[in-house]
Amino acid sequence: MGFFALIVFPVITLLFNFHLIRRKVSRFFLFSFIIVVFVGVIGMTLNELFPSFISNRRSPFFLFNPNYLVEQFTIREYNVSSGSARNLWYPVTKDRLEKYSFSPLIGIGPGMYSSYAANQLNTSINQSIYNIFGQRTLGLDTVVDSQIIPLWGELGYIGISIFVLFFIYAGIHYYKLSKILVNIESKALSITASASCIYIIFGFYINHILEEPPTAFPVFLFMGLTEITAYRGRFQKI
Repeated sequence: MGFFALIVFPVITLLFNFHLIRRKVSRFFLFSFIIVVFVGVIGMTLNELFPSFISNRRSPFFLFNPNYLVEQFTIREYNVSSGSARNLWYPVTKDRLEKYSFSPLIGIGPGMYSSYAANQLNTSINQSIYNIFGQRTLGLDTVVDSQIIPLWGELGYIGISIFVLFFIYAGIHYYKLSKILVNIESKALSITASASCIYIIFGFYINHILEEPPTAFPVFLFMGLTEITAYRGRFQKI
């Protein structure tokens, strides 16, 4: 999740500052071009001079390694490893929905497939996927690091669509509140809540993001605090 946060942070930052970028588009593109060239030159230089150092994940410069970025989101997701191999699970989940659910639209049922609850309850359907790629035989983590898989498998196409649409709506809602609220603390809370919703949507692919209290709790806390401050702002002087 730490690496994912580093990747998604500049994307969210650009989204929330698009109006500023649009005003100074020429400067932005010039600055972006300089940064891209600078990063590219550093990456190529470091790869040439210190190939083993740049490839080491303990190195602070490993993010400059383009091969690592390509492998991280493509090749690695087709290799069986602890919590990974996400791309291998999509056809498996589609097959389980068609075989075990009343309808793929509503899924297999909460706590029945790939979630932390399913692993704890040790459901029969979940047992069928524990070792489907030989992960248990290899002594690897049997849980796939993705929120898409359990939501899709347990709640079907309708369920996962509702979750995604909810966070899209919430993100837009809190962004609009940030434009209406006057109090600086309230504006900061609403922007944080909106950015958190975008982070959750991107995070669906990376991790069981809604099942991890350290990640999910702050998001819903910011959403709740934003609603409270917005309510007070409408009826009281903050």
